[in-house]
Amino acid sequence: MADPVLGLAKTTVEGTITMVRSAMEDEAKLKKSVQCDLLVISDEFEMMNSFLNDAKDHVTDNVTRTQVKHVCNTALDVEDCIEIILHLDNKPHW
Repeated sequence: MADPVLGLAKTTVEGTITMVRSAMEDEAKLKKSVQCDLLVISDEFEMMNSFLNDAKDHVTDNVTRTQVKHVCNTALDVEDCIEIILHLDNKPHW
């Protein structure tokens, strides 16, 4: 009777180990992807900052004023998203 129970326990543990390793690999891939995304976001914000610096003295027409407003709103939205992400638990669960 002990042999089937031992076999079942062993199979269960092996399956759990496989699942945990897979989850750890998935988490590592996601973190790498997020790092790449953050680099792209950083580059875009540099471009926005350059635009705002150049537009600072030239906001004389409605189109430029609207573009400045959209850049500002986008920056605020992304800032909110980043703050939410920073408050999430970023420690691995393993």
